[in-house]
Amino acid sequence: MRDDLLARIRGICHRSQRIKHRRLRQLRRWIECTSNLVHLSVLLFVPLLIVLIMVLSEVVPTLALLNL
Repeated sequence: MRDDLLARIRGICHRSQRIKHRRLRQLRRWIECTSNLVHLSVLLFVPLLIVLIMVLSEVVPTLALLNL
């Protein structure tokens, strides 16, 4: 009985790992498309750039004109 339970748990773990690896492969293929990579970059880097500029304008007094 215990062996059956352990076998089921192992099976569930293996299946979940396969699903995770398959989704990672799909994500990599999706990112390899140039237009998707551009969209992802815009979604990630533009907000980070805006935050960086805001922080710099608060810290450096000569950049106070950059306040949004």
